[in-house]
Amino acid sequence: MSPLARPLVIWDFDGPIFNSRKPRDDAFADVVSRLSDKIGPCSFDYTAAPLYDPRKFIRLAFADNKLPEEILENIELEYRARLREAEAACRIDREVLDTIERLSRQCSLAILSLRSEASLKDLLQRHGLAARFDAGILGRDSAPASKPSPQAVHSIMKKTKASPANTILIGDSDHDWKAAQEAGIAYFHAGWSGEPVAIARSRADLVLAHPSEAAMVVPRESAPLPVDAQIDIETELKSIARSGNFSFFAGAGVSIEAGFGNWEACYRPLLNQHLPANSLIGFSFPELVQMIVAAEDRAQKLFDDFKKKFEAQPQPGSYHYAMLRSACNTIWTTNYDNLFEHASLSLGQALPVVHSDGELKDNFVGRKLIKLNGDFQVARFDRKSLDWGIVLSDEQFDLSEVERPEMWRYFEDEYRTSSLIFVGVSFGDPTLRRIISIISRKLMRTRKPHFVLAAKPTTANERLIVSKQIEVLKRRNIRTLLFDDFRAIADFVNELCVLSRKPVIGFCGTAFHVLDKRPDAHEMATGTLKDAVLSWQDMDRLCGEMGARLARNGFRVLSGHGDGVGVPAVARAFDEDRHMARYYMRKKGATQATRDATTIFVSENSLDEVRQKMAQVAHVVVAMGGPSDLGWESGTVKEVRMAAELGRPVILMRQGGGDIERCYPQLMELILQNVRDPKLRRDVHTLNERIGKMDRQQLMEFVDGDGFLSSVRALVGTSVASPDTSYFVTACTEADANW
Repeated sequence: MSPLARPLVIWDFDGPIFNSRKPRDDAFADVVSRLSDKIGPCSFDYTAAPLYDPRKFIRLAFADNKLPEEILENIELEYRARLREAEAACRIDREVLDTIERLSRQCSLAILSLRSEASLKDLLQRHGLAARFDAGILGRDSAPASKPSPQAVHSIMKKTKASPANTILIGDSDHDWKAAQEAGIAYFHAGWSGEPVAIARSRADLVLAHPSEAAMVVPRESAPLPVDAQIDIETELKSIARSGNFSFFAGAGVSIEAGFGNWEACYRPLLNQHLPANSLIGFSFPELVQMIVAAEDRAQKLFDDFKKKFEAQPQPGSYHYAMLRSACNTIWTTNYDNLFEHASLSLGQALPVVHSDGELKDNFVGRKLIKLNGDFQVARFDRKSLDWGIVLSDEQFDLSEVERPEMWRYFEDEYRTSSLIFVGVSFGDPTLRRIISIISRKLMRTRKPHFVLAAKPTTANERLIVSKQIEVLKRRNIRTLLFDDFRAIADFVNELCVLSRKPVIGFCGTAFHVLDKRPDAHEMATGTLKDAVLSWQDMDRLCGEMGARLARNGFRVLSGHGDGVGVPAVARAFDEDRHMARYYMRKKGATQATRDATTIFVSENSLDEVRQKMAQVAHVVVAMGGPSDLGWESGTVKEVRMAAELGRPVILMRQGGGDIERCYPQLMELILQNVRDPKLRRDVHTLNERIGKMDRQQLMEFVDGDGFLSSVRALVGTSVASPDTSYFVTACTEADANW
């Protein structure tokens, strides 16, 4: 948000800020009491009358008394005098004052009233509020026009450079609503004023029950949660992902990438075939379906329309592949599509799919996909009942807990024993509301935190709803993590899936051969391989730093026992976390195992078997050096070739010189030939081209900063969410067997 475009809140004065009824009623009661002997009794119920100006109010009040105009004018003068005294004595509510104080620190404030400008300024000055309304104080006699003309609103917006999307009018009358509507801005109704209105309350964008709610809905540069709180939740969630004790709850948002789940593109067009467009406002999806199926002749048509839509076979999206490849216990979904099933089949996974209690009993143990609302693959329309094998209408939602007790009981068990991560679920989702209801009714005890991942609210009414929902969820041990947009949510889910699998990064290469003894400090600092820009000492330090950073951030590090490359990478990773580093070696050979990390003996005497196993287990390979003169037949190049032939992305650091530098063009060609996913292939090519152009200092900064780690994350992140990287889970399983 530009500093010149602060949020703008335009207030009506009488009602939302100043309780004008009390001084009005007190003043009028005093006048009637003083003058009753002269003018007779007044039968007018003034307490229920709108806040008219004094002239109109007095003439309406004494309409039945049939008084001459001269007497009415005298009564009006008396009333005005008493009204000024009563208004001067009246105090503005403390909650209103606090709200205006808070808002003045985060946005521009203005007054737009049907009082005279002089009267407004006088009262605001008396109550110490005039300085708070920096954007203007406009009355009925102020230029360019009075309410309900939008010209006054536009003049305030022009002065403050506020956009319509960033402007709110808070009022309590039909004039206020009309001014906001014609100016194209949001209208929030001040429900606390109690002013009688014809249309303003029912047509408001939001009805505020209390003044303090106004401060919650105004756009702010910060999120509804403090930044530190968001970071704490994110850190905790990443830790849970690493533990593997979690389940995903996938809502409609996860299918939008594939063309399903979006209200405007998917649900609204179908419902518009059965209901007028203007009738869809203000009702949830199940409520709208309930209206349609109430008419027997429309029920089957609606069912058939939805079945045809959801039996289409689009391609699954990144969410589906990433969640399936994660280490989560269960995937729960309320979606009617079969995208998870299609993704599972394309990956060669036999993931059980549960639609009913009976299917749950047959697949109680092990990982599974549970479809709480069913899907149209198994759904069958029944004219005599609502038991269609799918949950669409309000009544079907009400019956689902009764008809699927075992599925809901299983959900309760997962709630108690593991963490649930809700993705693509809106705060108004009927299933989320039902979950909150179940938790509340059954008072389920759990020490496990649960999480909703959601986009930050962008409109004022969304801000209020989200702020309140966050508090409701928090009381149920469900925490909310907010993101700038939906792409950021997808990236974070991808990262959680990656962390849950602890991908393996393999290092291949050698800086030097240790024969009788390791090089001394001078030799390490000056020794290089042919065509290298890095010394042996540089290579040792860089590989050690890469290994340490990877282990610290949830990646497993693997290598043979290559001095100056594999050894420092694994040893430093082992120092960070002994569970995250391993050597793969043969039992018999010239190289002896060391105690600086755990060694897995893969083969009796075959180096190629060791290399093949390392290539199978690795998700990304980092290659550097190679001190031989064998070129294409060297051990280092063989390891890269094996990984490339298995479709693994390889990062070539040619600055180490040696075999990798000598064979760089051929290796790059081989790598790009075998990486199947187009995005992953493009990313590998771009990354290697970028690294290849770095000088010594740039490479050091790339590794010491966030460059290397971010690049590895990006490669693995693309792999976990791609339909073309079938090796991902296999590599994890292979590593888990020996790790």
